Amino acid sequence: MSRIASFSTAELHGGRVLGRHSSRYGVCCAINGDFVAFCGLNVENSSLAMVFISATLFAFMGAMVKLAADRGISPYEMVLMRAVWQGFFVALALVYFKIEYWLGKGEVRRWVILRGMLGGTMFCLDFVTLTLLEFGDATALTALSPFVAVFLSRLMLGERLTITKVLAVLLSIVGAVMIIQPPFLFGTKRQGWLGVITGLSSSVVGGLIFVVVRRAKEAMALQLLWSFSVFSLLIAGVLSFTLSWITVPTRDATWILFGLCAFGIVGHFAFNYAVRLAPAGPSSLVSSSEIVMGYLLQVFFFKQPVTLVTMCGVSLTVIAISMIALGDMRTVARENIALPSDKDQETAEEKEPFIAESFTEDFKA
Repeated sequence: MSRIASFSTAELHGGRVLGRHSSRYGVCCAINGDFVAFCGLNVENSSLAMVFISATLFAFMGAMVKLAADRGISPYEMVLMRAVWQGFFVALALVYFKIEYWLGKGEVRRWVILRGMLGGTMFCLDFVTLTLLEFGDATALTALSPFVAVFLSRLMLGERLTITKVLAVLLSIVGAVMIIQPPFLFGTKRQGWLGVITGLSSSVVGGLIFVVVRRAKEAMALQLLWSFSVFSLLIAGVLSFTLSWITVPTRDATWILFGLCAFGIVGHFAFNYAVRLAPAGPSSLVSSSEIVMGYLLQVFFFKQPVTLVTMCGVSLTVIAISMIALGDMRTVARENIALPSDKDQETAEEKEPFIAESFTEDFKA
């Protein structure tokens, strides 16, 4: 859930790129010059491992949402708790790095604010869907935003619409229909139609967020995270006192809420950091593993059966995501033909070595 909160491939602050270390080995963690490496993997493979870890954490966060709902906790109260804790850690980071404009400035500010409003709305829709539908179905329906983004990118950003993307969208529609299983097609009575509506609405809002983030490419990741936390807090707070209720959680529910916040916050930060280093196509493919994990948790943890038709729909959705991912990989490969080789890049790095301390000072400036 909430994976669409990924940011642009480079953060800009005061006109300086706050991007990545181009070393062949290890993931660059741009905090105090520390570098994190996963078992000697190169940058791309390490970042893809982080994407997979974040997908796993998101799946477990969804499970915590389901467990908390079973104990009478409102989905809006869960969003409220998550937003408070995430906002706390983001605020600490903003203060530590001496960021002056927490919501950006100039033209960027309105896109940062709009991203926060849409993010808070999608957050609430995600959690409501999880409380109303079976766990796997909720995970799959809220993961359709990439296909919505394909058409919105064409309409609002003028990006090219390829045959592969069109076929992928059509497959995703068929997959979604097989997951939802409407009565007029399958002759079965579907329960939880409100959850279906909120799930599909979440994917539509997620597609809009993709376009907004592209517009806010000059915003820093911390600014986007702060906007997301603030407006999630405001929207969930209003809904908690109007459409729902605030309850005092039991000791059992408190631990579940703690797990929800921990899985969500760590997964959120890991995903947003990793996708700036990982190739777009493979990262989309790896992140789709959350759908598979959702159904595994539904079967083995929640003991809810999955029909053959549903599994066919999930398979079509994963295939559609793979088609878009492979298309992105081909596009990136074509663009990289004109780029210098690794050997040339290493020679350039030897002439102008990377200094972690100066990088950190630029980040704090």
